[in-house]
Amino acid sequence: MIHVLEALLNSLAPAAGVAAAVWIVLRLATGINAATRYAIWWVVLAVVVLMPEAIELNRTVSRPATAVASQPRSAPQPLALAKIVVANVPAPPVRRGIDPGELPQAVAATWTLVSLVLLLRIGWSYFHLRRLKGRSRPAPPELQQQLDAWLRACRVRRNVRLLVSDRIGSPLAAGFLHPAILLPEGVVEQFSRPELDHVLLHELAHMARCDDWTNLATRMAGSLLALHPVAAWVVRRIDREREMACDDWVVAHTGEARPYAASLARLFELCAIRRRIVLASGMAESGGSLSGRIEVLLRRGRQFTPCLSAARVAAMTCLLVGFAAAGLRMPRWIVFYQTPVRAARALAVVPAGFAADPNTSFLAAVVASGYGDLSVDEIIALKDHGVSGAYLMKISQAGWGKLRHQQIIDLHAQSVDPGYLAAMRKVGLPTPAIPDVIRLKQHGVRPEYIADIHACGMGPYSAAELIDFAAHGLRPQLFCALKDAGFQQATPREIIDAGSQGLDPGHLREAARYGNRLTLQQVMKMKQAGVI
Repeated sequence: MIHVLEALLNSLAPAAGVAAAVWIVLRLATGINAATRYAIWWVVLAVVVLMPEAIELNRTVSRPATAVASQPRSAPQPLALAKIVVANVPAPPVRRGIDPGELPQAVAATWTLVSLVLLLRIGWSYFHLRRLKGRSRPAPPELQQQLDAWLRACRVRRNVRLLVSDRIGSPLAAGFLHPAILLPEGVVEQFSRPELDHVLLHELAHMARCDDWTNLATRMAGSLLALHPVAAWVVRRIDREREMACDDWVVAHTGEARPYAASLARLFELCAIRRRIVLASGMAESGGSLSGRIEVLLRRGRQFTPCLSAARVAAMTCLLVGFAAAGLRMPRWIVFYQTPVRAARALAVVPAGFAADPNTSFLAAVVASGYGDLSVDEIIALKDHGVSGAYLMKISQAGWGKLRHQQIIDLHAQSVDPGYLAAMRKVGLPTPAIPDVIRLKQHGVRPEYIADIHACGMGPYSAAELIDFAAHGLRPQLFCALKDAGFQQATPREIIDAGSQGLDPGHLREAARYGNRLTLQQVMKMKQAGVI
């Protein structure tokens, strides 16, 4: 799973580059018709989907060539379990990567949940379309004859029924095994004969182009690639070009771009789109792109051709393959060094009793300490940083639970004794953390010092505050005197100021004899004036 996530993340940049390049080319090449652009975007989607697999295949093929170079010479071969990080271009071996933790599992679970919801939506849409067709009534005979005439004139060989429904807000092409065109009652009653021709031809274009099946494929791809940002954007481009290709189909058969644009605008004025049906294609389903569709229809000098250009699609496919090949040679920006293969699996092939005695080897000590699920790379990192088996055993008994391998390395590098670590666990730090223990050790703060301060009833204080106290030479006796004098709510800054001005327990006791209404600031002021 880590390899899949790593390949997916590293493919986002080249995939976005490919999609952006195609968008720019199609934006500049205004002579390419919508049917050709529609096919080109399908090729782009295929390239985007296959790019992570190609990156993973490239990594697998290039791995043996660099395996020897990426391993330390002094390290023995670790039972063929370690993942070797390989770059796609000649580069120094990657020695450190990103620890993904539980990220791959979280991404997989989220992706699966979102895809499942969208797939269930597709299933619901299919049965909803069947109910709509079952509850619709046949169109008037003259309207059905009008559709049959267009079927013969356009040489559409599918047997398409024409139905009228009061449950839809816009015309729909509901296809698959029993294709039908559904018209709202308002359209049948209010549209003129030429306008109805435009509506019927647009929905008939979906049937002639088999958009019901390609729309199903688009919806399936969009569901399975729901969290892939580039693929989701390409799917939206496919939807847009599909509607524009049907517009071209209508104008190519009627020869009237401006009247068709007027019919399209009037349809959007009269029809209320109640709910998008994901498996149905319709003339008014792409409401957000209406202005763009009408602008394209009214563009001067534009050729309305319903057929795609195979030569242009082939040329763009070759160009995309070249872009994708170049993207595969880009260096990987994200590398995960943790692998799903764990050292605990390695012990399955080790003779029985190997891990029983921690003194047998470092690996046995690792397992005996409870760290047998580390990856081989992590175990080697512990060994390379001088962590001994005895140190690891004592760390595991320090009461901090199971630490990450990098935390153990940091503790060892800062000479944090397991006894010091265990004592720090008991002194009452508010939010004990390994980095805090390391900083306390670096500044020479002893556990006994912290325990004495907290025993006075003051605090608890954070690691940063305790380091400040120790740096200013404050003794635990001052904290006890502050507590006895009623200043347990004094801020760390006030305590440090009191200590810096030489305020000691004797001054506090003397000030307390003259009343308990004095503030700590007043006591310090009297100390400065020599009153006490």
